[in-house]
Amino acid sequence: MKLTILRGLPGSGKSKVACDILASYAGVHHNPIAVSADSYPGLYSEIGGRVRINPSMLDKAHGSCFANAIWGLERGVHVVVDNTNLSTEEVIPYVSLAQAYRDKCEVVTLICPTSLAYERQTHGVPEGAFDRMVKRFESYKPLPHWAHLDWLSHHELCWIAGEYRLVEKD
Repeated sequence: MKLTILRGLPGSGKSKVACDILASYAGVHHNPIAVSADSYPGLYSEIGGRVRINPSMLDKAHGSCFANAIWGLERGVHVVVDNTNLSTEEVIPYVSLAQAYRDKCEVVTLICPTSLAYERQTHGVPEGAFDRMVKRFESYKPLPHWAHLDWLSHHELCWIAGEYRLVEKD
């Protein structure tokens, strides 16, 4: 089937794009699934009207997300990974998973103004932490040998005039 890895800052619209991808496959193939560390129970809580992340749960949340991706690929469904995947190191395990299952894989990077992403994010990421995430996001570089893998593709969606549009590469 296929593995789609979404990359983007908090508030960039990854979950919306994931829902759009799932909707586009509905009724066409086996039911596609989205996997996300954000859905792990206890990762987020609301304290004093503000959303807070429980950092001690991050490892379990990402492990659960990865296990859910394996579960989907084992069943032959399209899996959409809805995590920030800011760095190359965060993307590598999912690309390797697609390779192990001999599935097509696409890495979709969502580009939008950082100020807009910060304003829209719902996870209460403090400004300093968000700024560090921006630096990690901007430092992403696909591994050189990925350019030779015919089952792996990279796409960018840019936020233009209130919607995401595919950026055509020369």
